[in-house]
Amino acid sequence: MPHPNLSLIGLSALLLAGCASETTSLDRHLGESLRQAQRQQTVYPAGSWPAERPHISDGVASVHAIERYQQSFAKPLPPVNVMNIGVGAPATGGAMSR
Repeated sequence: MPHPNLSLIGLSALLLAGCASETTSLDRHLGESLRQAQRQQTVYPAGSWPAERPHISDGVASVHAIERYQQSFAKPLPPVNVMNIGVGAPATGGAMSR
């Protein structure tokens, strides 16, 4: 009958051998697509904005745009009936008019 410590050592060696196997190709590349998508969507990969930012709009135009936006809620435009656009109106120019 074998010694109990010897069988315990053999069993331990087999279990540890299973943990020491090389990872599969899928495991080695796990998460690469996420990291690639994050790199592609990062505006400034260095982590900070450039010293001079691009001028998109001036302050006066921005203020007027915000005012027009807020006024559109105070007095909304009347709804447009799209079912009668061009119905009954005479054709003006083009190949269809005679």
